[in-house]
Amino acid sequence: MSPLVSWRSVSTATRWVLCLLLVMTMGTASRELPGNGIVLWNGPKQVDLYVGEHPALQALAEQPTFNWIGENTEPRTVATWARAAKGTSVPLVLYGIPGRDLGRHSAGGFANSEDYLAWVGAVAHHLGDAPAMIVVEPDALGQSLEMSAEEREARLRTLRIAVDILKENCPEARVYLDASMWVSPGTMADLLHRANVGRADGFSLNVAGHADDRSAFEYGDTLSAMTGDKQYVVDTSRNGAAGADESEWCNASGLGLGRRPGTLVVQHPRVDGLFWIKTPGVSDGTCNGGPPAGTFWLPKALELASNAAL
Repeated sequence: MSPLVSWRSVSTATRWVLCLLLVMTMGTASRELPGNGIVLWNGPKQVDLYVGEHPALQALAEQPTFNWIGENTEPRTVATWARAAKGTSVPLVLYGIPGRDLGRHSAGGFANSEDYLAWVGAVAHHLGDAPAMIVVEPDALGQSLEMSAEEREARLRTLRIAVDILKENCPEARVYLDASMWVSPGTMADLLHRANVGRADGFSLNVAGHADDRSAFEYGDTLSAMTGDKQYVVDTSRNGAAGADESEWCNASGLGLGRRPGTLVVQHPRVDGLFWIKTPGVSDGTCNGGPPAGTFWLPKALELASNAAL
């Protein structure tokens, strides 16, 4: 029996040993994949249940969005998605880092780095050589600045190993470490370097945010120049409404769908594409009248559709 397949059944110590063995067998060369022309798998989504009654939501249903997975996701699920994708890229967000969201609306994650990395290994095993786009741990780097130096270094080490595991075991996956636009480019570049962006394919921006495209490109191009001209992707799932209040991030009002997933921007060649990384219509948490984080919220989905700038 593969230890990766049976990751839930083994002890924490065994998981950590297996994770170390994975890393020890890895090469050190970085293999980056070309980003242009990526076709994402458009799998089943929560919004599909509402389209019949609300035709305006077809705009959400017909576009691919990323699948967020964490401590409650059985890694075998990823293999099921890869088979269903039939050669298109499986869009994934890893969201299970220990201390996730620092106890805020999306609090949770694995109890420790050993269990987390064993789970990353299991996900990588089940994804295998299927094409994929993987965003690694939204906000984990930005929020690490609120941690003690010791805690921050532990998190950066965890992310370094996670990137190694994914790049070594998933040869057709593009891997992006998440970068937080509220952090200065210089500070974020240092965090990215320490988290192994050199081996990743690039970084992601504006995940679950609503900064306009121009702001994202300005920040992204600056950050790319500081990280060896790394490529990046931008989340446009809810940045289509001009004039939205960028100071309010949690279930902000007046947002709209941004440009369609897969859009390329010729003026910014470091952009691998614009994508809907945050699932449109999913709540940020119990703020501004919203349900718990990750729950589909029909009024918010209808608002995004009505304010869309596709």
